[in-house]
Amino acid sequence: MPLETLLKWERQSYSSDIWPVGVIFLQFILKKFYVFNSFMERGDCSDLKRNERRIVTFLMELASLFGTDKVREGCESLNVKVTQLPESTSGVDSFRSLSCIELDQHGEDLLRRLMEINPNKRITTEEALRHEFFRSVRNRRKKQQ
Repeated sequence: MPLETLLKWERQSYSSDIWPVGVIFLQFILKKFYVFNSFMERGDCSDLKRNERRIVTFLMELASLFGTDKVREGCESLNVKVTQLPESTSGVDSFRSLSCIELDQHGEDLLRRLMEINPNKRITTEEALRHEFFRSVRNRRKKQQ
C-alpha cells in the first residue's frame, strides 16, 4: 500500500497503482513475500491505536530502505508532518546489494522510480514501459514482427 493511501491523501492518482508494482518487483528480487511486516498483522481497521502503530512501523520500514530524509520529504509532499522517525538513517545504497537475483543498474533505477515515496515524482505507467530495463523485451518483439 503506498504511503498516500495509508495516510488517506485526498488527491491520489494512478501513481498510487504504480507503487504496488514496485513492491512486487522488490519481492521478486528479494525472494521474500512480506517486504513490509507492518501489514502482516490482521485485525480491526477501525482500531485507531493499531492503525497508528501500523503507520509508524511502515514509516520506519520505509526509512530503513530509502532513508529518513526521503520518507520525511514524501510525507511533506502529502502535507503530513512526521515526528516519530529516527534522527537519520541513510537507507539502502543499492537494491542490488540486497537482491537474490542479478539486478543491473536499469533494474535498480526502475525499482527506485516505481517505489518513489513522493507520488508526484513517481514514474508513470508509460514511462515505466519505455524504461531502459525493458529494452531487451522491446527489441525481441521488434525482431519477431
